Amino acid sequence: HNQMQDLKGAVRVYARIRPLVSRETSEPVVVRRLDAFQLELDAVRSGHGGKAFQFDAVFGEHSSQEEIFAECRGLVSSAVDGFNV
Repeated sequence: HNQMQDLKGAVRVYARIRPLVSRETSEPVVVRRLDAFQLELDAVRSGHGGKAFQFDAVFGEHSSQEEIFAECRGLVSSAVDGFNV
């Protein structure tokens, strides 16, 4: 698994969209998951269009801890093994 982490590159960025809390349900949603690697941030207040961002993985508000850990398990194992990840 350490060789696989080397192939993926030195820097990996993950994003997780959290669920809305009760006080936020009446407000517009400004972050949307486009696919497994992109999310879009709406510029609601400025009136401009949204901006898309790319990540190594994007997890939606319904993603479980198990799904997230499954994605970064190799990274965690490499770090525990003493590799600079």
